[in-house]
Amino acid sequence: MKRMKNNIKFGISAMLAIMMLVSMVFVPVAGATNQNTENMLISDMLTYVDIEEVYQSVNTYISKHPKATEEQVNQYTLKQIRKSYAKSESNIGILTQSGESVDLTPEEEKLFEEDPWKGTKALFCGGLALVEMRRVFGEGGVDNHIDAFRHAYWNALMVKYIDYSWADRWATAHEEGSNGLSAEMDLWNNNEGRLIASNHPDDSDYELSGKVMNALNAGVLRKIENDELVPTP
Repeated sequence: MKRMKNNIKFGISAMLAIMMLVSMVFVPVAGATNQNTENMLISDMLTYVDIEEVYQSVNTYISKHPKATEEQVNQYTLKQIRKSYAKSESNIGILTQSGESVDLTPEEEKLFEEDPWKGTKALFCGGLALVEMRRVFGEGGVDNHIDAFRHAYWNALMVKYIDYSWADRWATAHEEGSNGLSAEMDLWNNNEGRLIASNHPDDSDYELSGKVMNALNAGVLRKIENDELVPTP
């Protein structure tokens, strides 16, 4: 009987020891993962983040906390980005609306770090512009009238969802590293899109799309043909 009790006592002690060992192994690993995420640059996470989901989550937070400060909104945005990154199981970007991954220029990265919420909205608007481009034209293009539409509409949306100044700064930062006619074309169409939205502040997304299309058909926007910058369409 005494021997049985000793065996039982030893068995319980062994189980407790194993449980303690398991907790010692697994708890620090989780902590290390969180620490690594916290130390990562937000711009490095964006390729694996669902921008639409982050945008919707922050909008819900703002509606529930109308007195939230700009700093609180930005901190919540960062929290949602880390949350989306942590649950991403893919190595492919997942910008939901368009299927396009996020690739920021160094200047865009600086702006995103300055104001994560505005940066998120700028990326969200980029996704909307791609979706609308495909709805209207059914395909994309580079340096053509379709590309002109996308750039102008994207900038119009940024003015609507953020403000003129930020739209100007972000779109200009986006062209970092670009040069020649292609950069000139993009900057021209970006500006025209911002002007359209600033002149029609109460327009819906759909109405802005229509006005950008009118500008394209009227030759207000620019495209490249035969190595020259020419009016659209």
